[in-house]
Amino acid sequence: MTELNNKEIYKLDEILIFLNSNKGYGYENYFLAEKFEVSLHQFNFLYDKIVEFSLNEFSIGNVVDRGKSYAKIECNYLTDRFIQSGGFKKYYSLKKEKELQQNQSQINNIFNGSIINSKIEIDNSSNKNNDESITKNFEKNGENKFLGFLSKFWWQILIPFALLVVGLLIENYYFK
Repeated sequence: MTELNNKEIYKLDEILIFLNSNKGYGYENYFLAEKFEVSLHQFNFLYDKIVEFSLNEFSIGNVVDRGKSYAKIECNYLTDRFIQSGGFKKYYSLKKEKELQQNQSQINNIFNGSIINSKIEIDNSSNKNNDESITKNFEKNGENKFLGFLSKFWWQILIPFALLVVGLLIENYYFK
């Protein structure tokens, strides 16, 4: 679904509540457009969004005539439940909240492997503890990386060092 502004979301709720409270009655779109104080084009857009929402997102009524360019939604108990649970206002606010949480988790995942973010726990109680924690965790992580490097590549460091020592001993005539 395309992004709707708050006014359109409120209108979606108004339209759905009206249709739900007048089940079984048929109204012309131009009458409903006047009732909700929107243009006929805007009303058709909003009505199509309700039908599209019921088809693609969450069933809030029985959609009929969906094979044609015009579709109609018949309100039922699902519509009642959707309205009672907060309607489109609640749905879109929860959707935005979820998107913000996902964006935040994606940002956290980007920095997940870094030295600072993976080892530091931020403590909001005092900045002094935060600074000490950052320093200790950074140093500890740095030491761990150095020791890990040494444990993997000790022979690549030891062989050149041994050759250097032997070369210096030969140069200083130690083996005469």
